[in-house]
Amino acid sequence: MMSPESVMKNKILTIDVGTGSTRAAILRADGSLVGFAQREYEQTTPRAGWSEQAPSLWWQSVCDCIREVLYRFPDVRSQIAAIGACGQMHGTVLLDSAGQLVEDKALLWNDKRSQPQVDAFIVREDAERWLRHLNNPPAAAWPAFKLAWWREHYPQSAARIAKILMPKDFINFMLTGAIATDYSEASCYFLMDSESRSWSPQALELFGLRREQLPDLKLSSEVIGEVTREASTLTGLPAGIPVVAGTSDMAATLLGSGVYQPGTASDSTGTSTLITVVSPQPLLHSRVNNLHLANQVWGGFTLLDAGGDAVRWARQALAENHITHPELLQLAAEVPAGAEGLLFLPYLTGERMADHTNSRAQFFGLQRKHGRGHLLRAVLEGVAFASARNLRQLRQCGSIPSR
Repeated sequence: MMSPESVMKNKILTIDVGTGSTRAAILRADGSLVGFAQREYEQTTPRAGWSEQAPSLWWQSVCDCIREVLYRFPDVRSQIAAIGACGQMHGTVLLDSAGQLVEDKALLWNDKRSQPQVDAFIVREDAERWLRHLNNPPAAAWPAFKLAWWREHYPQSAARIAKILMPKDFINFMLTGAIATDYSEASCYFLMDSESRSWSPQALELFGLRREQLPDLKLSSEVIGEVTREASTLTGLPAGIPVVAGTSDMAATLLGSGVYQPGTASDSTGTSTLITVVSPQPLLHSRVNNLHLANQVWGGFTLLDAGGDAVRWARQALAENHITHPELLQLAAEVPAGAEGLLFLPYLTGERMADHTNSRAQFFGLQRKHGRGHLLRAVLEGVAFASARNLRQLRQCGSIPSR
């Protein structure tokens, strides 16, 4: 018979560390929402193609969100059975041997500054062999190349790197003190052997890394630790709540939308636009990325770095955020398809898998007759056209989704 205490613990705290905001939500066991809090923030772009955020900002946002939702729903504090986090991928957090940040700066998934390291790799190595071994083509998004850039430009601080974590894994570390990641995050380090699902000794040697610098690999549902007393003080959570490894935002989105069986597919737009096809094994192609999902399958995906971000940019640049998203769509709908000859290339932050990763956005065909509605429609159509191009690349792998 269950004790009264265990009967009471029927809520779940979820955390999402996004590129544009951090969110915390209390859910019932059936998935229905009790309460929600959010903190928005921006990316820092010191140069064209560079994008970074402060891990301390993520942690402060998590603490603020948790405290807000517990303040609004105080009765649930003692009812939380477990905590699970997801988050933006590839943002490379560097810790020293004392568990402190080497620098309060993480190079984000859309940061392109390590492209010279990628180019050198392509010239020097057999990219096809590494594609088969590590399940992905080389790209500036992968932490292995970000670390190579860091070591070249900051050799003194690079020597202090003891642990390498992704954004949600950093939050888990701050909650529990545990150094762990799940297979979805690990599959995109460009350091994981896709057959053995373990860190590749060959890749570690190639990039000058040590196994002990990388987190332990866990299933997304595996408990990695409990909320510490220090984290309890900062968040308002009771100490001792179990924390699971969690998963990447992309894997969480696919699982939550029911896209986790081979043959299913998804089009997901947040900051970026991801088109994914689920497969029993990686889809090996020089323009297709692969992610191990929260379950025992793979997602072959293409990515448009600035999908939703292009729309966010347009709303800010063309309307100073004075119109809502529905109003933006209405203005675009009043313009004929094709925006009367106006085209938009949506490569505001370059493009990860392209012949020219330093591509730039632009309007083409601009005429005096074009107004704000034309520009907004051109942005929406530009995202759609770029996504259709990416879908064609997935079809070249012979992977045509059934649903």
